[in-house]
Amino acid sequence: MVDLEGMSNRSILPRHRRVNDPPRMRLTQRDVQMVLAAYEYRVLRRDQIERLFFPSKNTANDRLKRLYQHRFLARRWVPVEYGQGTGQALYLLDERGANLVAEQLGIDRAKVRWRAAHNRVGSPFLEHTLMVNDVRIAFKLATEQQGYEIDKWVTEDELKAVKDYVRIEMQGGARRTMAVIPDGYFILNLGDRRAHFFLEVDRATLANRRWGWRVQAYLVYARSGKYCERFGTRSLRVLTVTTGSKRLSNLKRTTERAGGGNMFWFAVLAETQPDKVLPEPIWQVASQQGFRALVERDGSDRDPAAQSERVSAERATRSAAQNGHLTLSAVSRQTVLRTWPLSSGAIKRCQKTPPTGSLCRRHQDASLFPLPGPLIL
Repeated sequence: MVDLEGMSNRSILPRHRRVNDPPRMRLTQRDVQMVLAAYEYRVLRRDQIERLFFPSKNTANDRLKRLYQHRFLARRWVPVEYGQGTGQALYLLDERGANLVAEQLGIDRAKVRWRAAHNRVGSPFLEHTLMVNDVRIAFKLATEQQGYEIDKWVTEDELKAVKDYVRIEMQGGARRTMAVIPDGYFILNLGDRRAHFFLEVDRATLANRRWGWRVQAYLVYARSGKYCERFGTRSLRVLTVTTGSKRLSNLKRTTERAGGGNMFWFAVLAETQPDKVLPEPIWQVASQQGFRALVERDGSDRDPAAQSERVSAERATRSAAQNGHLTLSAVSRQTVLRTWPLSSGAIKRCQKTPPTGSLCRRHQDASLFPLPGPLIL
């Protein structure tokens, strides 16, 4: 629906302040979706909103300007160094936007998880949240391009509402209690299968020692069965997106020293673009060399050599199972059986399906814990 009275007044709306009597506007469905996105993502840069909703910068700027003037969205600016000009606009929910969210979701206004104080946050929080949203948007657009879906995305704030704790052993035998709170959790729906991920966004502000603790916490969380109990699956990869290749190498090395293996995948933010994040080999895996794709299309059903290799791997897996490892599941014809040693307590906590199925599985999972290779379709 286009559009508004006052279109001719577009140029007189000031950039940095609201006017007392802005031109009247009629909300379009896209406007509503933008307000809901500001609520869901907490804060978005102008270019992020453009990628989600608009074909051009000018159109995005015009609609955002109007939503700001009519108090559906609040606006801040990306901090820049002195003399470097003006940063990009940041958009957050505002009072009329919160009312619209309540109306669209069919809930009481009091149940909308937003207050004006939420917009008064510091630069570190903004920068971290914006980086998380860069990765989230890349996955969203990638799934749309390739015919997949993101079934669920749980934010850090939502995960914090119910914290899980684990005890890790530190150097010297001391023990430390840690909360397990990734920057996000999401389910990738590949059609007939699903894969589950934790997301960690690293801005190179965490010391190596603390990163090693975090890796240990994830390992204890998964092996103890607590992850299985909360999320109803054993499918898990921890995806870490960081600032550059040198930092990535550092994190990967620290992860390996902390005992982390192929559950931990790493990529550089600049490479996590919609056309690359799933099908391109941009990911590095702890305990492995080279680059991997998160999702690979495989012609091995037509390749006898590949079939023979897969059969050999399956036999090796069954042999490992007989020697004390637990085979979790056969996912599909193209996915090799994986194994992982579990404690008897974890087995009891996760025994939610018959022996023929994977433990703690509510649906068919494409990515088992741990999954050394890519998701092969």
